[in-house]
Amino acid sequence: MPVFRSYLFEVHFPFLPAVVLLNDETMTQYFTLEDLENAPDGWFFDPDDRNGIVHVKTQSLPVNTGFTVKIDHPIQVSEKFLPEMVKILPNPTNGEVTVVIPDGLTAEIQVFDSSGKLVVLYKKSNSTSGNFKIDLSDRPTGLYTFYLNVNSQVFSRKVSLVK
Repeated sequence: MPVFRSYLFEVHFPFLPAVVLLNDETMTQYFTLEDLENAPDGWFFDPDDRNGIVHVKTQSLPVNTGFTVKIDHPIQVSEKFLPEMVKILPNPTNGEVTVVIPDGLTAEIQVFDSSGKLVVLYKKSNSTSGNFKIDLSDRPTGLYTFYLNVNSQVFSRKVSLVK
């Protein structure tokens, strides 16, 4: 067993980090995955890979001790990018969906069936965690429209329920 090794891993992250830290030390950002692979350590953000992936590579570290990686994101959310940061997964679904809204934001979600009938109403305060589940398993197969009001910005998403 080696005494030292470097680590390469992926973290699902929906937007460009402000900084990535290894044991509280700032890591170097690279702008291609190839550059990161050729570097001793650092990180690369790919927004197109599975709704956002941060690739992190560490320098050679002792295998018998732990380390900490911190990925920090901007504190203020740009209204321009807010709709891209809200995720509804999976789509299509067979019943339960997870709605991901960045922490610290206020949200109201209305879910309508294809006839326009309101079937779910959910309000999230800014102190609530950003992930929550909506169960549509008792609803008939069809297309559902999620109207989202996040920090007073309104947009919609279509979700297909397939049983």
